[in-house]
Amino acid sequence: SFSSSMMKAPIQVILLRALAFLTCAFLLTLALYGPSDPFTPGAALPPALPPGGNGSAVPDNSTATEPEGWRQLLGLLPEHMADKLLEAWAFGQSHQVGIVVLGLLTCLLAMLLAGRIRLRRIDAFATCLWALLLGLHLAGQYLQAAAPSWLDTLKFSTTSLCCLVGFTAAVATKKAAGPRRFRPRRSEKQQ
Repeated sequence: SFSSSMMKAPIQVILLRALAFLTCAFLLTLALYGPSDPFTPGAALPPALPPGGNGSAVPDNSTATEPEGWRQLLGLLPEHMADKLLEAWAFGQSHQVGIVVLGLLTCLLAMLLAGRIRLRRIDAFATCLWALLLGLHLAGQYLQAAAPSWLDTLKFSTTSLCCLVGFTAAVATKKAAGPRRFRPRRSEKQQ
């Protein structure tokens, strides 16, 4: 039974790392849209750049069709799925701290399942970022209406970095190394 649990652990770790990344990607999407709802029929994508796309006053034709494409994509979804997405979005907006706790616990569980042999620095760094993100969200909740604007910027930056690190941890998963063989060192006399 011990060897079978050792065989399952890498797949579980990979799935937990992917779940942590998806959780962070959801938080990043929530931060980009803010309080607006992207699943209503008149929803538009959040502007990434000022009008013109590159800072110019002339609108860019490639970005003008993005909201229409988004509406068409939402129109392809069955109505019950759109309703479920709307419920998930509303839940995520009102429970962001819970989502951050879920991400932190997912990273910690992945580290514990990976064990000492498979533990990598990126996992520890991702866990530290999740802990920092939790602290920032708790500070924002504590300050509520008096939260400074730099706190939102710091939360967004930390979420973006956490998403990047989580993606790297999920994608760059190495196969577990087997038991290392002992290699005796040669002395100068043997060479």
